[in-house]
Amino acid sequence: ELYKKELLVYGEPDLLAELTDDVFPADPPDDPTFVNQDNLTLQNADHAWQYLNGISANLTLGNPNVYVATLDRGVDTDHPDIGGNLTDATPQLAQCYDFSGLRPCTAVGYAPDTSHGMGVYGIISALTNNANDMAGIASNVHHIGMERPNLLSVNYPDVLLWAAGFTTGNTSVGWPAEPIAPAADIISCSHGSSGTPLSGIMDDTFQFLSSYGRGGRGTIVVYSAGNASTAITGFRTWAAHPRTLAISNSLQPNGAGLEVLDGSSNFGPEIDICAQGTNAPSLNDTGGEQTFGGTSAAAPTVAAAAALMLSAEPNLTWINVRDLLRTTAVTIDPANTDPVGQWIGGFSQWYGFGRLDIHAAVQAADDFDPGSTNLVIRDNLADTGTTVPSAGTFWLSPDLWVRTANPAADPDPGYLVNPPHQTAQFGVDNWVRVRVKNTGVAASSNFYVRAYLTHFAGSEFQYPTDYIPSINSGDPIPSPLVQGTYLIGEVLVNSLAAGASDIYDFLWPAALVPPETVGGTSWHPCLLSEVSPHTGPTPTGVLVIDNSNLGQRNISINYPDDDSAEMTGVIGHAQHAELYRYVKLWRGNLPKKSKIWIRFLDKRVELAVTKWLQSGGVGDPSPSKGACCRCCCGTSGNMSPALSSAQLVLQQRRGQRIFQLAQSDRLELTVPMVGGRLTPVVIGAELPADAKAGVYQLALTEHSASGQALGGFSLQIG
Repeated sequence: ELYKKELLVYGEPDLLAELTDDVFPADPPDDPTFVNQDNLTLQNADHAWQYLNGISANLTLGNPNVYVATLDRGVDTDHPDIGGNLTDATPQLAQCYDFSGLRPCTAVGYAPDTSHGMGVYGIISALTNNANDMAGIASNVHHIGMERPNLLSVNYPDVLLWAAGFTTGNTSVGWPAEPIAPAADIISCSHGSSGTPLSGIMDDTFQFLSSYGRGGRGTIVVYSAGNASTAITGFRTWAAHPRTLAISNSLQPNGAGLEVLDGSSNFGPEIDICAQGTNAPSLNDTGGEQTFGGTSAAAPTVAAAAALMLSAEPNLTWINVRDLLRTTAVTIDPANTDPVGQWIGGFSQWYGFGRLDIHAAVQAADDFDPGSTNLVIRDNLADTGTTVPSAGTFWLSPDLWVRTANPAADPDPGYLVNPPHQTAQFGVDNWVRVRVKNTGVAASSNFYVRAYLTHFAGSEFQYPTDYIPSINSGDPIPSPLVQGTYLIGEVLVNSLAAGASDIYDFLWPAALVPPETVGGTSWHPCLLSEVSPHTGPTPTGVLVIDNSNLGQRNISINYPDDDSAEMTGVIGHAQHAELYRYVKLWRGNLPKKSKIWIRFLDKRVELAVTKWLQSGGVGDPSPSKGACCRCCCGTSGNMSPALSSAQLVLQQRRGQRIFQLAQSDRLELTVPMVGGRLTPVVIGAELPADAKAGVYQLALTEHSASGQALGGFSLQIG
């Protein structure tokens, strides 16, 4: 009305507003060189920082829980644009070692070999928004700096394993303490042994890192493709390996806005993605800056992007990271008609799946639900794979079984019934079958199924310790076999649909079927299985029962002249120092007239149990004084207050002292670990002459002092 009366020109509400200055990451970082870091803005590093800042201000430049290693030419630890403390108040440089001279980076007189290592370090971890030099992509993640040995050195693969947190046993003078913890999630390598064929040890190393690194999720290993304008196939074999990421190098957009391959960059069908590295500003080894470039700059750019991806979603597997980098990459040079570089089906041998987009990769990582895929190997039929540890038995996985003939024509057993497991035959080939089900809501990406034989039949198997093969895949099989773990086989699966299950067959060669005795006693092999990389619920511990991706089956083997009904297992574990273990021997379905016994290979344990039995079950039964024995009678589970000769009998069998269970259903035993952390236990049974034909089972379970089930093994008879 005021306006109509020409008394008002315009009007607006009376607002109160706070004036603020834009700051990083809304504004660019104040590093003086950032204005020249077109490689970062082109690949949207600044947008990735803003995105992570929206999740948490402390994640803007990465999560301190992520560790990136650079294996290169060394680190100038005095450079003013690296180091300091991260947002968790811990030093940026977590580890630094010179593996060329085998000395710490802090040793008097140490200096980097060249500026190449600092060029790599700077791209990842140069301090950002500190008004000094240039900006790093992920300066708030921990860094492990290493100067590499000669590429053909026998130490080289051990350096990779060391960085990933494994014990190598390397005896070189000056070798650093191991294992390190925390270890590297990502290892960036801007080098390669050009023209050298892939060695067995390097193949094993890459398989090892992708299988056991990061607790089974796989260490992410990034290699530069090289700068020789040639194909990496058979030439840069480390970059071309299927378990590493191969990175080529592209140029900044030309005057027409077109991005193309740097003419020096290598290429090939194994390239995953390219990154823009030519003329990338970075740090040098004399406290200043350099113009870095080539695939040597492209590779750490991708490694830094992977660090920001893990900052957004730490549970990504190495395959998840690879796939998200590929699917978010940008198509460049789309009209390329070169016979090699042209795009075919979304892929170019020049660019892989495209040029890196850091922001898109980080956003995709944040949006990704690792729980959408859950690849399960069950511990028992009731195990759904959603709860760890699972309840019930765990040493007879229904998803891991033996067949004595080629199972190609076998009908697949129903998912909710026990499989048609057979007793393995000595001296001939057998087959192992492993079933995996995707209980998630989305189809899986690639994964590997692995089957193992372990000869050290402890009742508890720990990951990864007991899953790591005792010999390299290319080494000859010992004859006769020695105690250890052996990889029977591995199969790559492209995908498994949500809700689907499948069975994978492995030839178990006769050379890997163990002999009847080791060290003069009967012993019992076990099969292990694994889905790699691990998916699903976070493991609650290191045992098979704690991880939905692991399986275990205790087995028996028929020998031509086998009249023995014994098997040896081991209780305890090398990494546990308990004074005693609690075991239960279960009669199971054995006929009542069956003879059942337990004996000990350690004479000190045998003596402790013998004395306690001869005392009539009186006195102090604590582990420091001996071993406590007691029997449960019938099926009620009520404990007998004392031990009688009718329940447990001390006898001799074939010159060996045995503790024979009479008519009770189970024996409960507290075993003192007087011989160390591992105690061999022999269980045995003898069927009566009138026993019906069939398969019978005698089982032993191991428990902690608090009653927690830790493991078990069983003797199958018949």
